[in-house]
Amino acid sequence: MGSSMVEQHFDAIVALVAGGMSIPKALASNPAFPKQQTFKWFAYHKGFPERGRRVAEAQAEGKAVRDQTYRVQHYTEAQYERSLSILHGTPEVRIADLNFEGGPGYTGLWARAHDDQQFAARFDEARSTRRRGGRAKTYAETHYADALVIIRRDGLIAYRAARTAGMPCHATLWKNSRRDADFAQDYRSSHKAIWDARRLARRAKQHQEKIDRDRRRELRVGDIFRQALNANDLYHRVSQAVPRRMEDDIREDVISDMIEAVSSGEIEVWEIEDCVGEFVSEHNRRFSRLQYASLDAPIPGNAAGSLQDLLTTSEWSYEGAS
Repeated sequence: MGSSMVEQHFDAIVALVAGGMSIPKALASNPAFPKQQTFKWFAYHKGFPERGRRVAEAQAEGKAVRDQTYRVQHYTEAQYERSLSILHGTPEVRIADLNFEGGPGYTGLWARAHDDQQFAARFDEARSTRRRGGRAKTYAETHYADALVIIRRDGLIAYRAARTAGMPCHATLWKNSRRDADFAQDYRSSHKAIWDARRLARRAKQHQEKIDRDRRRELRVGDIFRQALNANDLYHRVSQAVPRRMEDDIREDVISDMIEAVSSGEIEVWEIEDCVGEFVSEHNRRFSRLQYASLDAPIPGNAAGSLQDLLTTSEWSYEGAS
């Protein structure tokens, strides 16, 4: 863009600046106006110092206009007292979160303190309870206790996410633990509870993962073994004949006995289905828990000894039998 076009709009731009607009805002108000760099090159050219003087005069006039437009709002004495009491009476809430109920805010109080020394002393006293940025400098014991309860229950990250304006931040909790020995013990115990809970949860998860891993391995090995056995026609036929309602270990014993019987020639292959009942009954007679006990076997829960000790000699004689 040439200087002739800048000169064409120079008077309009200066008029906008004199009306209270800044140079960047005045240039952005019309697409036909030049860019800021081009305007500055034209306005502050060393060969034309009168252009720079016109811009400076326009800026001074614009500042006067802005000062009149944005003059300080006037409040009643009761409104100042109300805002000051809110500032002083709720030190646990940030200044940005305070509701001054239509009265002057923190900036209005500061402006009043700048002109009134007596009010400034009271304003400084109210500000003494706050840190930089408007945060509270001191909190009640209940605030610290509630914070530790949340940290112990939900963890530090959850407390940071759910912390409200009236609750101390983590840095404030740490600083208070450096000052108060009793609070420091509770503070450390809350953190220890968090790490203990995480450690137990991690160990429980690892233990469960190991159990699941071992179970999958056992199932995988068992499947491979059963697939290998089922590939054998004899085992597959015997396994189909033996009832599946039996316990796995008993069923496998019956299957082994029948395969051994077929291999030894005791029974033929086509007799497997007909002989299943006999092998099951034979296994129950040999290994059942309901089988007859020996007379020499001790009687559980009886100090008398075996069943034979309870019988008299006459009962074993020919005469006793008759």
